[in-house]
Amino acid sequence: MGSEVVSGWSFFEPVHQLVLYTPGTRDFQSKSKMSREDEVSSDLVGGSNQSGVWDTLKSKYRCVHEPLPAAATPHDDDRRYLSSLRVFEDREVDGPETPLLPSFSNLMADQNISGPHTIKEKITSVLKVLKFRVPRVLAQFWSPTTIRKRLLLTTVDQPFGLDVADEGLLSYRSKSEKSIIDVKVEHRDRLGSLGRVYKQKLPEWSLDVHGQDTSDNIHGYINLPVFESCSDCCVGVLEILTSSHYDDFAFEVQQVSKALKSQNLMSPNAFGDPSFSVSGVPIS
Repeated sequence: MGSEVVSGWSFFEPVHQLVLYTPGTRDFQSKSKMSREDEVSSDLVGGSNQSGVWDTLKSKYRCVHEPLPAAATPHDDDRRYLSSLRVFEDREVDGPETPLLPSFSNLMADQNISGPHTIKEKITSVLKVLKFRVPRVLAQFWSPTTIRKRLLLTTVDQPFGLDVADEGLLSYRSKSEKSIIDVKVEHRDRLGSLGRVYKQKLPEWSLDVHGQDTSDNIHGYINLPVFESCSDCCVGVLEILTSSHYDDFAFEVQQVSKALKSQNLMSPNAFGDPSFSVSGVPIS
Protein backbone atom coordinates (compact mmCIF):
# COMPACT_ATOMS: atom_id res chain seq x y z
CA MET A 1 0.00 0.00 0.00
CA GLY A 2 1.78 3.14 -1.17
CA SER A 3 1.27 6.83 -0.76
CA GLU A 4 2.21 9.94 -2.68
CA VAL A 5 1.59 13.66 -2.68
CA VAL A 6 -0.63 15.22 -5.33
CA SER A 7 -0.99 19.02 -5.27
CA GLY A 8 -0.39 19.15 -1.53
CA TRP A 9 -2.58 16.14 -0.74
CA SER A 10 -1.36 12.68 0.15
CA PHE A 11 -3.52 9.65 -0.50
CA PHE A 12 -3.55 5.97 0.30
CA GLU A 13 -5.81 3.03 -0.48
CA PRO A 14 -7.12 1.14 2.58
CA VAL A 15 -9.14 -2.00 2.80
CA HIS A 16 -11.71 -1.69 0.02
CA GLN A 17 -9.55 0.49 -2.22
CA LEU A 18 -10.96 3.85 -1.28
CA VAL A 19 -9.14 6.88 -2.55
CA LEU A 20 -8.62 8.68 0.73
CA TYR A 21 -6.98 12.09 0.69
CA THR A 22 -5.22 13.55 3.72
CA PRO A 23 -4.24 17.24 3.78
CA GLY A 24 -0.52 17.89 3.58
CA THR A 25 -1.16 20.84 5.89
CA ARG A 26 -3.50 21.09 8.86
CA ASP A 27 -5.91 23.65 7.47
CA PHE A 28 -8.64 21.00 7.32
CA GLN A 29 -8.47 20.08 11.01
CA SER A 30 -6.98 22.07 13.84
CA LYS A 31 -3.92 20.85 15.74
CA SER A 32 -6.05 20.10 18.76
CA LYS A 33 -8.36 17.79 16.81
CA MET A 34 -5.51 16.03 15.02
CA SER A 35 -3.77 15.47 18.34
CA ARG A 36 -6.97 14.08 19.83
CA GLU A 37 -7.32 11.61 16.97
CA ASP A 38 -3.71 10.50 17.38
CA GLU A 39 -4.44 9.87 21.07
CA VAL A 40 -7.46 7.74 20.18
CA SER A 41 -5.37 5.59 17.86
CA SER A 42 -2.51 5.08 20.31
CA ASP A 43 -4.77 4.56 23.33
CA LEU A 44 -7.19 2.12 21.70
CA VAL A 45 -5.29 -0.03 19.25
CA GLY A 46 -3.81 -2.95 21.10
CA GLY A 47 -6.06 -2.52 24.13
CA SER A 48 -7.38 -5.77 25.55
CA ASN A 49 -9.73 -4.49 28.27
CA GLN A 50 -13.17 -3.82 26.77
CA SER A 51 -14.28 -1.60 29.65
CA GLY A 52 -11.08 0.40 29.54
CA VAL A 53 -11.35 0.88 25.79
CA TRP A 54 -14.91 2.18 26.08
CA ASP A 55 -13.83 4.56 28.86
CA THR A 56 -11.06 5.89 26.62
CA LEU A 57 -13.47 6.37 23.74
CA LYS A 58 -15.87 8.24 26.01
CA SER A 59 -13.07 10.52 27.15
CA LYS A 60 -12.38 11.49 23.53
CA TYR A 61 -15.94 11.58 22.20
CA ARG A 62 -19.43 12.21 23.51
CA CYS A 63 -21.38 8.97 23.82
CA VAL A 64 -24.94 9.86 22.75
CA HIS A 65 -26.33 6.32 22.91
CA GLU A 66 -25.45 3.20 24.84
CA PRO A 67 -27.54 0.03 24.36
CA LEU A 68 -29.23 -1.53 27.35
CA PRO A 69 -27.66 -4.74 28.67
CA ALA A 70 -29.10 -7.88 27.10
CA ALA A 71 -30.88 -8.82 30.33
CA ALA A 72 -32.76 -5.51 30.29
CA THR A 73 -34.17 -5.93 26.78
CA PRO A 74 -37.55 -7.53 25.95
CA HIS A 75 -37.57 -11.32 25.67
CA ASP A 76 -40.54 -11.77 23.37
CA ASP A 77 -38.48 -12.36 20.20
CA ASP A 78 -34.98 -13.01 18.95
CA ARG A 79 -34.11 -9.32 18.68
CA ARG A 80 -32.53 -9.53 22.11
CA TYR A 81 -29.73 -11.56 20.52
CA LEU A 82 -28.91 -8.87 17.96
CA SER A 83 -25.99 -6.52 18.35
CA SER A 84 -26.62 -2.77 18.83
CA LEU A 85 -24.25 0.18 18.48
CA ARG A 86 -22.76 2.58 20.95
CA VAL A 87 -23.06 5.89 19.13
CA PHE A 88 -20.47 8.66 19.45
CA GLU A 89 -20.12 12.28 18.37
CA ASP A 90 -17.31 14.79 18.63
CA ARG A 91 -17.15 16.72 21.89
CA GLU A 92 -16.06 19.91 20.20
CA VAL A 93 -16.55 21.81 17.00
CA ASP A 94 -13.50 23.61 15.61
CA GLY A 95 -15.26 26.66 14.24
CA PRO A 96 -18.16 27.08 11.78
CA GLU A 97 -19.19 24.43 9.29
CA THR A 98 -17.27 24.45 6.01
CA PRO A 99 -19.60 25.90 3.34
CA LEU A 100 -20.62 23.70 0.43
CA LEU A 101 -19.95 24.58 -3.19
CA PRO A 102 -22.51 27.14 -4.43
CA SER A 103 -23.75 24.69 -7.08
CA PHE A 104 -24.39 22.00 -4.45
CA SER A 105 -25.92 24.50 -2.00
CA ASN A 106 -28.23 25.78 -4.73
CA LEU A 107 -29.26 22.22 -5.58
CA MET A 108 -30.05 21.57 -1.92
CA ALA A 109 -32.14 24.75 -1.77
CA ASP A 110 -33.93 24.00 -5.04
CA GLN A 111 -34.86 20.49 -3.89
CA ASN A 112 -35.71 21.59 -0.33
CA ILE A 113 -32.97 19.42 1.19
CA SER A 114 -32.09 19.73 4.87
CA GLY A 115 -28.78 21.34 5.88
CA PRO A 116 -25.72 19.34 7.02
CA HIS A 117 -26.50 19.78 10.74
CA THR A 118 -30.03 18.41 10.32
CA ILE A 119 -28.74 15.47 8.27
CA LYS A 120 -26.16 14.77 11.00
CA GLU A 121 -28.90 14.64 13.65
CA LYS A 122 -30.96 12.28 11.50
CA ILE A 123 -28.02 9.94 10.91
CA THR A 124 -27.34 9.90 14.66
CA SER A 125 -30.93 8.79 15.21
CA VAL A 126 -30.52 6.09 12.55
CA LEU A 127 -27.37 4.68 14.17
CA LYS A 128 -29.10 4.46 17.55
CA VAL A 129 -31.68 1.93 16.34
CA LEU A 130 -29.61 -0.27 14.00
CA LYS A 131 -29.33 -4.00 14.81
CA PHE A 132 -26.81 -6.51 13.47
CA ARG A 133 -26.89 -10.31 13.46
CA VAL A 134 -23.14 -10.72 14.01
CA PRO A 135 -21.05 -8.43 16.28
CA ARG A 136 -17.91 -6.45 15.40
CA VAL A 137 -19.45 -3.68 13.31
CA LEU A 138 -18.47 -0.08 12.60
CA ALA A 139 -21.04 2.27 11.03
CA GLN A 140 -20.03 5.79 10.02
CA PHE A 141 -21.34 8.58 7.80
CA TRP A 142 -19.39 10.35 5.06
CA SER A 143 -20.78 13.84 4.52
CA PRO A 144 -20.09 16.21 1.59
CA THR A 145 -18.05 19.32 2.33
CA THR A 146 -15.96 21.80 0.38
CA ILE A 147 -12.25 22.55 0.72
CA ARG A 148 -10.44 24.78 -1.76
CA LYS A 149 -13.48 24.69 -4.04
CA ARG A 150 -13.37 20.88 -4.22
CA LEU A 151 -16.34 18.73 -3.25
CA LEU A 152 -15.12 16.10 -0.78
CA LEU A 153 -16.49 13.45 1.57
CA THR A 154 -15.44 13.43 5.23
CA THR A 155 -16.28 11.70 8.51
CA VAL A 156 -15.07 14.68 10.58
CA ASP A 157 -17.78 15.93 12.98
CA GLN A 158 -20.03 13.09 11.86
CA PRO A 159 -21.49 10.41 14.17
CA PHE A 160 -20.27 6.83 14.22
CA GLY A 161 -21.26 3.64 16.00
CA LEU A 162 -19.42 0.56 17.30
CA ASP A 163 -20.92 -2.50 18.94
CA VAL A 164 -17.68 -3.90 20.42
CA ALA A 165 -14.22 -2.42 20.98
CA ASP A 166 -12.63 -4.13 17.99
CA GLU A 167 -9.02 -3.03 17.40
CA GLY A 168 -9.18 -3.16 13.61
CA LEU A 169 -12.44 -1.20 13.41
CA LEU A 170 -11.11 1.42 15.84
CA SER A 171 -7.95 1.76 13.75
CA TYR A 172 -10.02 2.15 10.58
CA ARG A 173 -12.17 4.82 12.24
CA SER A 174 -9.07 6.75 13.33
CA LYS A 175 -7.70 6.68 9.77
CA SER A 176 -11.05 7.75 8.36
CA GLU A 177 -11.15 10.84 10.56
CA LYS A 178 -7.85 11.99 9.09
CA SER A 179 -8.93 11.34 5.51
CA ILE A 180 -11.14 12.89 2.88
CA ILE A 181 -12.38 11.62 -0.48
CA ASP A 182 -12.33 13.70 -3.64
CA VAL A 183 -15.50 12.79 -5.54
CA LYS A 184 -14.38 14.66 -8.66
CA VAL A 185 -11.75 12.05 -9.56
CA GLU A 186 -12.59 10.92 -13.10
CA HIS A 187 -11.09 7.42 -13.22
CA ARG A 188 -13.61 4.94 -11.76
CA ASP A 189 -11.04 2.80 -9.95
CA ARG A 190 -9.21 5.82 -8.55
CA LEU A 191 -12.52 7.19 -7.31
CA GLY A 192 -12.86 4.29 -4.87
CA SER A 193 -15.99 2.62 -3.53
CA LEU A 194 -17.27 5.49 -1.37
CA GLY A 195 -16.66 8.02 -4.13
CA ARG A 196 -18.43 5.83 -6.68
CA VAL A 197 -21.38 5.26 -4.35
CA TYR A 198 -21.78 9.00 -3.80
CA LYS A 199 -21.28 9.96 -7.43
CA GLN A 200 -23.29 7.16 -9.07
CA LYS A 201 -25.93 7.00 -6.30
CA LEU A 202 -25.73 3.20 -6.18
CA PRO A 203 -24.74 0.85 -3.31
CA GLU A 204 -21.62 -1.32 -3.33
CA TRP A 205 -20.63 -4.14 -0.99
CA SER A 206 -18.32 -7.09 -0.50
CA LEU A 207 -18.72 -10.04 1.85
CA ASP A 208 -15.01 -10.85 1.79
CA VAL A 209 -12.18 -8.37 1.21
CA HIS A 210 -9.39 -10.68 2.38
CA GLY A 211 -7.86 -10.58 -1.08
CA GLN A 212 -7.18 -6.87 -0.57
CA ASP A 213 -5.27 -4.93 2.08
CA THR A 214 -6.52 -6.22 5.44
CA SER A 215 -4.23 -4.31 7.79
CA ASP A 216 -7.31 -3.43 9.89
CA ASN A 217 -8.75 -6.97 9.71
CA ILE A 218 -11.86 -5.80 7.87
CA HIS A 219 -13.86 -8.77 6.55
CA GLY A 220 -16.74 -7.16 4.66
CA TYR A 221 -18.47 -3.85 4.00
CA ILE A 222 -21.50 -2.22 2.46
CA ASN A 223 -21.64 1.41 1.32
CA LEU A 224 -25.09 2.94 0.93
CA PRO A 225 -25.93 6.31 -0.67
CA VAL A 226 -28.36 8.31 1.46
CA PHE A 227 -31.08 10.58 0.08
CA GLU A 228 -33.86 12.65 1.55
CA SER A 229 -37.23 11.13 0.67
CA CYS A 230 -38.26 14.17 -1.35
CA SER A 231 -35.10 14.39 -3.48
CA ASP A 232 -32.66 12.43 -5.63
CA CYS A 233 -29.71 14.48 -4.35
CA CYS A 234 -27.28 12.30 -2.37
CA VAL A 235 -26.63 13.83 1.08
CA GLY A 236 -23.85 11.40 2.02
CA VAL A 237 -22.77 7.77 2.25
CA LEU A 238 -23.40 5.39 5.14
CA GLU A 239 -20.45 3.01 5.44
CA ILE A 240 -20.87 -0.22 7.40
CA LEU A 241 -17.85 -2.46 7.99
CA THR A 242 -17.45 -5.71 9.86
CA SER A 243 -14.51 -7.79 11.00
CA SER A 244 -16.81 -10.84 11.31
CA HIS A 245 -18.10 -13.15 8.60
CA TYR A 246 -21.51 -12.45 7.07
CA ASP A 247 -23.26 -14.70 4.55
CA ASP A 248 -25.21 -11.69 3.26
CA PHE A 249 -26.23 -8.18 4.29
CA ALA A 250 -29.93 -8.48 3.43
CA PHE A 251 -31.16 -8.23 7.03
CA GLU A 252 -28.80 -5.33 7.80
CA VAL A 253 -29.88 -3.39 4.70
CA GLN A 254 -33.51 -3.93 5.71
CA GLN A 255 -32.72 -2.52 9.16
CA VAL A 256 -30.96 0.49 7.66
CA SER A 257 -33.82 1.16 5.23
CA LYS A 258 -36.37 1.06 8.05
CA ALA A 259 -34.28 3.38 10.23
CA LEU A 260 -33.68 5.83 7.37
CA LYS A 261 -37.38 5.90 6.53
CA SER A 262 -38.20 6.91 10.11
CA GLN A 263 -36.04 10.02 9.54
CA ASN A 264 -37.48 10.81 6.09
CA LEU A 265 -34.32 9.49 4.49
CA MET A 266 -33.86 6.61 2.06
CA SER A 267 -31.35 4.41 0.22
CA PRO A 268 -31.75 2.08 -2.79
CA ASN A 269 -32.66 -1.51 -1.96
CA ALA A 270 -29.45 -3.24 -2.99
CA PHE A 271 -30.84 -6.75 -2.42
CA GLY A 272 -34.18 -6.21 -4.08
CA ASP A 273 -32.80 -4.87 -7.36
CA PRO A 274 -31.63 -7.41 -9.99
CA SER A 275 -29.33 -4.81 -11.58
CA PHE A 276 -26.78 -5.42 -8.81
CA SER A 277 -24.28 -8.26 -8.92
CA VAL A 278 -23.49 -10.55 -5.99
CA SER A 279 -19.93 -9.25 -5.90
CA GLY A 280 -21.20 -5.89 -4.76
CA VAL A 281 -20.14 -3.91 -7.81
CA PRO A 282 -23.11 -2.67 -9.84
CA ILE A 283 -23.42 -4.25 -13.28
CA SER A 284 -22.56 -1.63 -15.92
